[in-house]
Amino acid sequence: DPIDSSITLADGKTVSVPGTLNLSYATLVVPLIKSVQELKADNDNLRAMLESIKASNENAQRLGSEVEQLRKELQELKKAQGK
Repeated sequence: DPIDSSITLADGKTVSVPGTLNLSYATLVVPLIKSVQELKADNDNLRAMLESIKASNENAQRLGSEVEQLRKELQELKKAQGK
């Protein structure tokens, strides 16, 4: 239910704020902490997935380089045999 509240400004004056709602510290902070914990877990999972993808990408690039080197060697062998 809305209640009349007041706030104290930096200059020390108090201003009335009619019809505001109050929220207890525990009601606000506990869900915020839980949300931050969930976001951290999600972030940690995403970082692990990213590292896995990076490793897979590096492996694919290495294999691509090896395939290219084998192609070059095969062409050289064919030239040496006169094909």
